[in-house]
Formats: sequence, C-alpha cells, structure tokens
Amino acid sequence: TSPSALSGCGEFCFRLSVHGRHQAANAATAIKTLEVLTRVKPGLNIPLHAVESGLLHTAIPGRI
Repeated sequence: TSPSALSGCGEFCFRLSVHGRHQAANAATAIKTLEVLTRVKPGLNIPLHAVESGLLHTAIPGRI
C-alpha cells in the first residue's frame, strides 16, 4: 500500500476546521468509512492529503 493511501494506515492526526468533541467523533467516523470503502472497493485510492484537506476546509454555514 502506498504511504499516501488511506487504506491500512492505522492511526491518523488531522486538524479540523470545526470545533467540539462531537466533530472529532464525526471526523473519525468519516475516516473509518473511507477506510472501509477502500478495502471493499479494489482500486479506490483516497490520498491522505485529500482527507486532510477536506477535514481542514470543512465549513458548516450558519453554525456558531
């Protein structure tokens, strides 16, 4: 597995643009979902930089 691939990488440390423990749990769920998808869908490769960018640039308009 490529070091940039999401599948099989184990632990992650990402910055989130949204705040709160529940948002960290949501991000962990999204990451786990991507891990499962890359395992069950051969050829699906989601680079870590794409996940990192997505989590860092997530916005929830209208939220305080």
